[in-house]
Amino acid sequence: MPILQWKVFYDDGTTFSDRDGSAAEAPPVGVQAILQQADPAIGTRICARFDFYWFDRGEWHGSDVFGLHDYLMRACPSIVKFGRVMPRLAFEAVMGRVTTDPGFPEKTAWDPKEPR
Repeated sequence: MPILQWKVFYDDGTTFSDRDGSAAEAPPVGVQAILQQADPAIGTRICARFDFYWFDRGEWHGSDVFGLHDYLMRACPSIVKFGRVMPRLAFEAVMGRVTTDPGFPEKTAWDPKEPR
């Protein structure tokens, strides 16, 4: 089976990946983190701790409301998902699942913008 391209992790413990459907079909609320393929230098990239997430040109991005507005002004059609605050321990449990997901290659390095 091919390696996953991306996987969204939600606050209720569910996930949605490119095997489940398109980015547009992913549930829109409660996003905690998105794990995705990246360049060979870091293996996979984690997008987390953002208010808003969007899919653009084949990859996921995250930002605050200003970044969201910038994306919405230039992207048509747009694919936007919404993060949600959750208790720290619950978020750390999600991040534990993100960093050990068997559907992705092992992470070999960290991008400075990634949560640890």
